[in-house]
Amino acid sequence: RCGLGRTFVTQRYGPRWRDGRKAFQRELNIHTVRRSRSTKLELVHNLLRCLHDAPEHFIAHIQKYVALALLRWLC
Repeated sequence: RCGLGRTFVTQRYGPRWRDGRKAFQRELNIHTVRRSRSTKLELVHNLLRCLHDAPEHFIAHIQKYVALALLRWLC
């Protein structure tokens, strides 16, 4: 299930909320986003190139892009 009940944004203030906010700040602060910009640009350029070369495989290209983006974010 993909709901918003567990995100820190919709939670009441408390220990779980503070933990969620800390994780959010750690992973999505301006310095982290700037460091990962070149990786994101590389992925997007590759996606656009693939879409241009073989637009009929749109779904496969999007699936590959999402998988690569997640792997790079997690590693």
